[in-house]
Amino acid sequence: MNRSLLLLSASILLASCGGGGSGSDSSTRIGNPDVDGLVLATRQGSIQDAISVDILHGESPSDAPIIKITGTGDSQYYRLNTLNRQYESEVLSGRMVKEYSMIDTRLAEEFSVAKVTGAKVITRYDTDNEYDWVSLGYWLDFDVVDDYEDPLDGIRVGTFVDGRFFGDRTTPLPTNITASYQGTFTGVYIDTNPNFADYSGVANLSLTIPSNQRGWIEGNVSNGSLYSNNQISSTSIGIKLNRSSLNDSGTWSGTAVTIGANDLGSGVWSGQLSTERLDNSDDVPLEVGGVAHVKFEKGDKRGGIWGAFLSTCDIGSC
Repeated sequence: MNRSLLLLSASILLASCGGGGSGSDSSTRIGNPDVDGLVLATRQGSIQDAISVDILHGESPSDAPIIKITGTGDSQYYRLNTLNRQYESEVLSGRMVKEYSMIDTRLAEEFSVAKVTGAKVITRYDTDNEYDWVSLGYWLDFDVVDDYEDPLDGIRVGTFVDGRFFGDRTTPLPTNITASYQGTFTGVYIDTNPNFADYSGVANLSLTIPSNQRGWIEGNVSNGSLYSNNQISSTSIGIKLNRSSLNDSGTWSGTAVTIGANDLGSGVWSGQLSTERLDNSDDVPLEVGGVAHVKFEKGDKRGGIWGAFLSTCDIGSC
């Protein structure tokens, strides 16, 4: 795959939402400082220079978020200064949603290799209580060279969900419940043609916790659309989120497979039940959040989808 074309494609995609830059910031995150809340990031490629990702929100989640990428030696901070969209949540009243992006191009002096880092973050917060917030999205980093044997070598992708109600659980899991959840999946699509696009889909999940059992969760990501070069197109490629058993903490980790293409067998997904409960229920978690990725082959294309989701309980099924 021609990495110069991939660079151009990535630049057009992220620049179409506005530019960005890099920098450092010592701000602390909003929320309970004793709650980490980060759903483990999935990664592609080498983790030599990127082993975790976190979201910082300065003094308020209404501020531009900061991506903290932690490497083996130190951490790099990127402020997402470009606000692409803001709107009121159609799911939860009183919540504002903001979508940010950034792109940073630079030369890695130690390798004399051009690098590109991009990121997208969706933040939702309560306008009356900014302590109540959640952020999800992805970051990616890749080397702009043409001689990799595998076209996905040198690409690193991280996906994340973080928020006030995605931390350590202090109460037991609810029991004897069945609930359905629907929400947004946001991520990145890359294939070997080369194509690079923002991927959006619908994340539907089903939660079952019988009496005196931890239960399980399963679902799918469908209705996928790709946004690139200011154009939107649909795609039949989605993700099946295989049934996974819940841990006592309300977290899970399982396998995922491609829908609509040949699966290359390396898909995973993980997530967590929100500790916030539905207004009309003493037990049902209001939301579920997580991350997923799959690799696929279709025709002359090989590629992958990496992303994060946040799904809210359908009140009719809770």
